[in-house]
Amino acid sequence: MRKREAMQRYAGRIDTEIIKYYKDPDIYQWYNTGDPDLHPIRTKLPECPDWHTIENFGLPANKQYLNREQFPQKLSYLINKTASKVRADKTLNSVQKKDDAFADIAWKELATSKYEEVNQWIAQQWYYRMYGKWVFIYGKPTYICGSEWFYYNYWHIESVGLPDYRDRDRKWFWAMEYFSKDTTAPKYDINENGDKLVLYNEDGSLQLEDLGYRTIDGVNIIKGRRMGDTTKASCCMYLDVSITIDGKGGIQGDKEKTGEQVFREKLMFAFKKLPFFWKPKVDLNVKNHLSFESDHENSLGGRIDYGPASKGAYDGRALDFYHGDEVGKLQRESVHERHSIVRRCLRRGAKLRGFAIYTTTVDDMDLTSGKEFERLCNSSMYEERTTAGFTQTGMVNIHFPSYEGYEGFIGPYGESVVDTPTQRQLKHISHKIKDKEGEYMGAREYIESEREAYREAGNYEDVSLHKRLYPLSFAESFSPPAKNVYFNIDVLETRILELKRDNEARLQGDFIGRADGKVDFRPSSEGRFFVSKLMDKSKSSQKQSINGVYYPYMADQFVASADAFRLEKTDGGRLSNGGGAVKWKRDARLDPDDKPVGEWQSARIVCTYSYRPDTIDEYCDDMLKMCVYYGAMMYPERNIEHVSKYFIEEGFGGYLLYDTDPESGKPKNNAGFFSGGAMKQKMFNLTRDYIQNHGKRDRHMEYLLECLSIRGLDDMTNYDLFTACAGCHLAEESNYSSYLSNDTSFEIGGLI
Repeated sequence: MRKREAMQRYAGRIDTEIIKYYKDPDIYQWYNTGDPDLHPIRTKLPECPDWHTIENFGLPANKQYLNREQFPQKLSYLINKTASKVRADKTLNSVQKKDDAFADIAWKELATSKYEEVNQWIAQQWYYRMYGKWVFIYGKPTYICGSEWFYYNYWHIESVGLPDYRDRDRKWFWAMEYFSKDTTAPKYDINENGDKLVLYNEDGSLQLEDLGYRTIDGVNIIKGRRMGDTTKASCCMYLDVSITIDGKGGIQGDKEKTGEQVFREKLMFAFKKLPFFWKPKVDLNVKNHLSFESDHENSLGGRIDYGPASKGAYDGRALDFYHGDEVGKLQRESVHERHSIVRRCLRRGAKLRGFAIYTTTVDDMDLTSGKEFERLCNSSMYEERTTAGFTQTGMVNIHFPSYEGYEGFIGPYGESVVDTPTQRQLKHISHKIKDKEGEYMGAREYIESEREAYREAGNYEDVSLHKRLYPLSFAESFSPPAKNVYFNIDVLETRILELKRDNEARLQGDFIGRADGKVDFRPSSEGRFFVSKLMDKSKSSQKQSINGVYYPYMADQFVASADAFRLEKTDGGRLSNGGGAVKWKRDARLDPDDKPVGEWQSARIVCTYSYRPDTIDEYCDDMLKMCVYYGAMMYPERNIEHVSKYFIEEGFGGYLLYDTDPESGKPKNNAGFFSGGAMKQKMFNLTRDYIQNHGKRDRHMEYLLECLSIRGLDDMTNYDLFTACAGCHLAEESNYSSYLSNDTSFEIGGLI
């Protein structure tokens, strides 16, 4: 029913001065709106019934709240009386016997005629659990799905009690209910190039087709701290498994004990406080799972248990419901490998049997686990489906920005106060803070103001931590952890997020051809290099031969550096990669002093390499081709002298860059730099200056990620690309090219 129809139908029966302030119900519930990295998802809500059948109808809008269900006095009396009888029976000498006796006595008593009204009330509660409930909340007919209704009315939280109503929770539970039954997939069109193009409705939503079978294995929930999603997932699991014959539910966390903690502190804590009419017969003799198997002839069967964090914990088992908690923090296990096993557990052949919820906070995700979970989420984009209608992982992403449901900014009707609060909302907000314009802040502005305060104080690590605690976007949820205090973390994180959204910032590929001939760049998704500046073909690979040795023809535009890989593992336990980089030196003709630095083209890293080929020679050849392509002189890290030796043996010794003696002006004996002692500090200082001045223009996310993650001078051995780029910053200070220009024995040869 819509408002226009209601105004006509109830005219003369209900005060129209009340109804005119009512609003139309929502037809759809949207998710991921306004996020630049996620496609908006439109879900169809149930049809709104006649308004007079909806709770709170006829009340003024400002009196319409979601109220808890009220226990009938007779039912409370029955529960207390039965509990006293069980306690008094000395033959019931075990918890199991007492529990069974309580249920038998209570249900037998309910079967008598004097409890007819109570039975009707219980039947109504079960109806709400299964089908949800419509309620007028502040003038709007609002659908509360069955799981949200149950959570609000019956699911106790440790140290909290029953939860308060939150509109964010309403959206959360509806997403789980909708996607656990969804049989649709986006429609596509094929263009003339054979590419699949999604089709849209006029409101920007995707056109969907019903495939007749479930198309979603589960949901990845990406969120900030203390939103209660772990507790809500436990509630959903119980509701599903406790009405499924031989149903199976499983819980895993990021550590060995996390699954057990969720089971005991969330699920079992709430289960023990449920009224008897929500509980099937259970076997209380087992301690490590909730067993619905008993000696009763109508035993439901099934169980809910937990497993260790290991990927094989549920291998070979069938699951009707699975909860992966803190999956973004999983260590020593691949979340992808574990998910592939869980996904098989949720299916019976090609048919989906179960449903999964992945919950995680992001504040403690390290770089490795965060990347793994981000990769899983990037393969779970709602609009990207296989021909069978599934995403690559079977999962879909739902992101709730931290300003939704942010404590301290909840209005009187459970609504999230995102922007400037109304006078009515202001009374319920604990953080009454005005902005520079004198307006009271909503949650979004408040979160942003906290970050700005950290920035103004120069506490960039706190800015980074705050983003991870309270992410405002999907991409921000995967902000890497800041481990250093050397660099401007805010610049790094902001630029990394920008680059995640910019597929054209740099190209991936390989340098091909012969170093003594023409070297070209070939794009490839499997390439070893990332480049953000391609050379004009007429200017690439220009070199000259002097006394049988190749030199770059124009040696003053680019510098390169390399950090050769070692055979042993790094401190982090991984095999070292080979690092390589090229920097475009400042070109004063393109970027004069009166041009703002933010508009410069030069003075930035233009090529990066972090890879471990099969042999040292293969790595050195990659470095040589890189230098030949750009005409860059190589300034290698010489703790290991593979690169210098290879360049000389191949006849490219003229591409090596040497430090010069400050007094004589002559080059030193060995090319490159030694990354030890005071040199490390200098490399960090130069990197700090580069990030501060040019970080917002850098296009190499891999390099910026290493800058963000490195923990200090002694950690350089674990960051090959960082060392190579720092070598480029050092190389820029070299006077060696001037020495070559002034050396009378250095004869300029012809261009090759």
